Amino acid sequence: MVFEVGIKLFFLAVRQLSKPIAGVAKQMATNSESLKDTLSLFGRVLHRFDLQLNRIAEGKPMLTSLAPLPEARAVIRGADVISEMVIYSIAGATVYYEYCMSKIKERAKEAAVKAERARHEAAAAAHEAQNWETHDRHRDELRHLEMRITLLQQDLQHMRGEKAATEAAALADPLATSNHRRRGWLW
Repeated sequence: MVFEVGIKLFFLAVRQLSKPIAGVAKQMATNSESLKDTLSLFGRVLHRFDLQLNRIAEGKPMLTSLAPLPEARAVIRGADVISEMVIYSIAGATVYYEYCMSKIKERAKEAAVKAERARHEAAAAAHEAQNWETHDRHRDELRHLEMRITLLQQDLQHMRGEKAATEAAALADPLATSNHRRRGWLW
């Protein structure tokens, strides 16, 4: 957070310094003998372009020939354009840098959101796997209980069969059962 504020203040200072820097660039360009011809040409082309655009905007026809701009004024006009280009270049560079920084932050946020989403999906998948494990364990326990119930039912049927056989034998020979009962009761 402090770093971001520092960067913003730095670029604000750069923007504020761009005008004095542009003034120095303008003064150096006007004092340079090698740039005077280029600035003069640039100033004259700009002057011609400006006049023709103004005439078109006013609805007047374009001029076929124009009076040439004096060299001193053409150099000053070219130097003004150079200084404005310096100012706009610095401003454009700072805006571009801030744009790139915001894109980096945006990508970092998107990556964090994707990571969080992936973490949630992994947790959901783990929970689902645990649910399937629990389901499988319950199914195995249910099978085991069903087998136990089947065995107990078989034992119960076997005991009922033995009891029925004992009762049938008792009905067939009532004395044997009564003696057996008596002996067991006496002892």
